[in-house]
Amino acid sequence: MTKKTKKKSWFKRQVVKVQVLPWYWKMVATVVIFFAGGTLGTQLFTEADDVSMIGGFILLVVVLWFLIQMWLPAPEE
Repeated sequence: MTKKTKKKSWFKRQVVKVQVLPWYWKMVATVVIFFAGGTLGTQLFTEADDVSMIGGFILLVVVLWFLIQMWLPAPEE
């Protein structure tokens, strides 16, 4: 039997590329993403519109998830 190879999604490949960066580039990217994503997410979260509030919350969660994923070690293949 042949083994099927599972193709990784584009987003997961990009996360792995970020995980292999040196620590100093990760630090620069963390500061930029934290302030840009946090500012935009907080601004949306404090809007009067319910859709904007939900979008801001989702953006904050995605930014936090990405920052955590960025600092995890890259998987060995």
